[in-house]
Amino acid sequence: QMCKETGDILRERRKELKLTQKQLAQKIGKEQSYIARVEKGEADIQLSSFFRIARALGIDLLQHSFYRIIIEIFEKARELESKIKQPEPLKLSNPGCA
Repeated sequence: QMCKETGDILRERRKELKLTQKQLAQKIGKEQSYIARVEKGEADIQLSSFFRIARALGIDLLQHSFYRIIIEIFEKARELESKIKQPEPLKLSNPGCA
């Protein structure tokens, strides 16, 4: 989930641009209620949606706390990746061939 601090930053920037939640939602192809939940820190947000929101708001992702959030996301992805067991290579055998 997004933290409240991040939602506050997004809300502040949206208001600076004089955009309503509905207008921002339309820019990124989401519902207004989704933007409301993101701004409250209540929505699970996909990385792609986070990037679309930031881009629509003209936010530099290396500013504010976003850099820390991106690092945390990549660390969690690495952790999950290490937990995924790689399947054994598929071995095909045809009893009719020697």
